[in-house]
Amino acid sequence: MFSTRKIAAVLATAAALAAGAAQAEAVRTQDLDLTTSAGATAYQARVDRAANRFCAKEVGIAQKTACKQGVVAEMSEKFAGVRSAQLAARERASRQASIN
Repeated sequence: MFSTRKIAAVLATAAALAAGAAQAEAVRTQDLDLTTSAGATAYQARVDRAANRFCAKEVGIAQKTACKQGVVAEMSEKFAGVRSAQLAARERASRQASIN
């Protein structure tokens, strides 16, 4: 399993920056196998909850929607990186097992 305990996504909207308030949400991944559909589904649910929390203070439907889309886009990039690392770790473990 990938050794990173959390992927911290620092997500700042223009309104948050203008107000001088940097925000962050963490999406835990250490208990998920992102190489499976179940792991990917659980990750997406966590991202959706994080987006709702992060964007809760946005005023207006358009701002809230844009904020959530930004969170999901950022976390999709993070997902790809963690998934790739998990696949590489699995491949290394498989090669090591075949050697022994």
